[in-house]
Amino acid sequence: MKFSSMIRASLAVSLVSLLAACGGGDSATPAPEVAWASPAVFVTPGAANKSFALSGCERRTYGQQVPNQTLYKASLLIASNGDVSILASTTETATATVIFSIAFADAKDSSWSVSGNTQTPTYSLYVNQEVRDFEKSINVYPQGDGGARLNAGEEGRSGGYGINNCTMTDKLALQVNADSSRAAKNLGTAAGVTTYDGYDADGRIEAGSAFWQSDNESAPDDKYNFMRFNLGTGELASSTSTTGTYSALSLSLPAGTTSYSNGSYGESLSRFESNFDYKDAKSICVSSYSYDPVTDQESGFNIYATAYGNKFLPEGTRRVQAQPDFLESTKGYRGGCNNGS
Repeated sequence: MKFSSMIRASLAVSLVSLLAACGGGDSATPAPEVAWASPAVFVTPGAANKSFALSGCERRTYGQQVPNQTLYKASLLIASNGDVSILASTTETATATVIFSIAFADAKDSSWSVSGNTQTPTYSLYVNQEVRDFEKSINVYPQGDGGARLNAGEEGRSGGYGINNCTMTDKLALQVNADSSRAAKNLGTAAGVTTYDGYDADGRIEAGSAFWQSDNESAPDDKYNFMRFNLGTGELASSTSTTGTYSALSLSLPAGTTSYSNGSYGESLSRFESNFDYKDAKSICVSSYSYDPVTDQESGFNIYATAYGNKFLPEGTRRVQAQPDFLESTKGYRGGCNNGS
């Protein structure tokens, strides 16, 4: 596969509609101009930044005989330009100061995703910076109880440190419209896309849309056999065959009325990778899964696609397979858009 591990683990947009986790459906309210895959999607529009309280954090130094430090008054600060910082103090009485930071402009990889349904969405966030023999990263990942944990740290030749065991006391919440217009602006004609890259999936660009075979082992009458992405509007549609009728896909997170349906959506950005001609690569992920216990029928897929330079590169849909213990484990979810952890 041409997709890097970060792109694969991170993320093709809800090409059709705002994830229901943030309201569901396209909104009449203009979306803030937030960069693709930027952590700033969690900042209230018009605000300079947003702070999220953390608890249980400790700092662990590697390569040195230094005791672990308990961190107090810890918080994650996300700026409107996408910069991320962790503030904390090493005593209960001291003022919290910045102990870790990554500028979005310096990030090699950045991604975020949301999974689940409208009632209980869970979020992931990952930002990584690499300079020669130096690397730092921050990772927010969901827990089974609906909460989230945070780890961060940096590493170089002389060692490094980690900020571990942090619990997100304040939860992330999406503040932008991840809709078809955002997808078109970043992955379509408006982003300069004119050429189809068939490295991972056979396809073409024709009449303003990208068409591709979603799976090398497409099954008869499978409605997700073939995909179409309108480069002008951002609409995603699917068909059972190349000559069949394409039906638009509504990819909002499900409303949460049944535990047998889940979805996820994610955006990612990767910079200066040879796989993408050393150009900024904007990637999108959409995942959907539903199961009907009455008919014992399931339906689901994961879709990944990347735009880099003037090229559109989709990866084939991957079927989501039911597990034997699904009915006994309805919170389980096959597939999804994950962060870079």
